[in-house]
Amino acid sequence: MKQYISCILFFLSVITVAQTIEKDWKFESIKNNDGISILEINTNDSFKLEDGKFFYSLVSKDSLKAKGTFKFQSNLLTFNYSLPNDTIRNYNIIDLTDSTLILSENETIYSFSAIKKTKEMHSIIKKFEITNSLIILDKSSKEKIEKSVRNIPNVKVTDINHFSAFDIIKFKKVVFTESSIKELEKRYS
Repeated sequence: MKQYISCILFFLSVITVAQTIEKDWKFESIKNNDGISILEINTNDSFKLEDGKFFYSLVSKDSLKAKGTFKFQSNLLTFNYSLPNDTIRNYNIIDLTDSTLILSENETIYSFSAIKKTKEMHSIIKKFEITNSLIILDKSSKEKIEKSVRNIPNVKVTDINHFSAFDIIKFKKVVFTESSIKELEKRYS
């Protein structure tokens, strides 16, 4: 009985302490050790860690795009770059929580915050007053934002191949993206 309880406590402690690094992150700042900003952050800058792969883009650094694979061990994050060139870089993890990631490499500190997609999508829906709406997207856009909308009440996301007359009547507003309209125009012109 003691062994059984010990195993349960061990697994619970591992589950509660473990932080996931694999998610979409938003650049907050890139500074030197003195806290002076090295690079201006753009709202289009992105950083993604998923399935052992990384991708990031920095608009203000000549629209730099980088990708490759990564390994995460203890407080070390190792990037094996395939783009822009083959190289290996190590980053020390200073802080990792569910909502923040701070990395250090040589004299540079990189700060990130987790992107809360549902929360951000909810604020966009409120801002554009498209609650109680059907949002019709092209297939690639649907794949990108469907998860961020699925928990928002009275909003349905679908692609141009899967909406019906009932959907159009059910919701007060119907929103088409520019790309979905172009796709419909191609189909029916």
